Amino acid sequence: MYETIAKSLYFLLNPLSWIFGFLVVAVLKKRGGARMVWAALCFTFIFGNPFLYQLVVRWWEPPMLAYQDIPLAKTAFVMGGALSVDEHVGHFNLGESVDRLLVPYYLLQEGKIENLVVSAARYNQPEKPNHLQLYKNHLGQLGADTSHIFIETRALNTYENALYGKAFLRDHKLLDERPFLLVTSALHMRRSAACFKKQGLNFIAVPVDTHRLESPPKKWMDYFWPGIQTMNRWMSLAKEMVGLLTYQILGYC
Repeated sequence: MYETIAKSLYFLLNPLSWIFGFLVVAVLKKRGGARMVWAALCFTFIFGNPFLYQLVVRWWEPPMLAYQDIPLAKTAFVMGGALSVDEHVGHFNLGESVDRLLVPYYLLQEGKIENLVVSAARYNQPEKPNHLQLYKNHLGQLGADTSHIFIETRALNTYENALYGKAFLRDHKLLDERPFLLVTSALHMRRSAACFKKQGLNFIAVPVDTHRLESPPKKWMDYFWPGIQTMNRWMSLAKEMVGLLTYQILGYC
């Protein structure tokens, strides 16, 4: 149910969908086409503007923890959505959210955490080896003790990460009196934290892969010139906003 609702809203909130729609109407209409072109230009300026995006994303994303301020914990629980499998080369891709998986590895190697749990499942090909196993194997090749790396492979979305993660952490005795570390992209942290709080879990949020800048853009073009990368980032931000709203409606968080 969630996936159906969310995907429908994602399309409507994609700035490129509206820009394309305005231009199509401008071509087809005999009168008023110029207004549609102006609407497309306005959408392009607003949703392609890096400065305006920064104003919103700095409100949405929680502030980053300095690496040295991350507390000691028995376990770090990591959202594994950053991983995907490249079937052609038989390996995984880390994508833009690489810090979601590298930061916990550094914490494990430096002794700031004792255990690492990565949670995700393969949506379309559950019969194939889980991509998290490839990640675990790779960390072993880098020198990590894989006996302290656990993979939770049932969760298909953020809600299930929290739901199944709670049972997984308790069944494997990965909790103690200290809060565990919840690691995910800063853009994704609001929804993740809300789901884990709903499950009554005690954790410290460790956002990574932030999009926010701590100071205003220095290039004048970032205030006036739209960019396609910014439009793509708006889509990711809209996905999280819609996801959180949908979860709240469904009672997931």
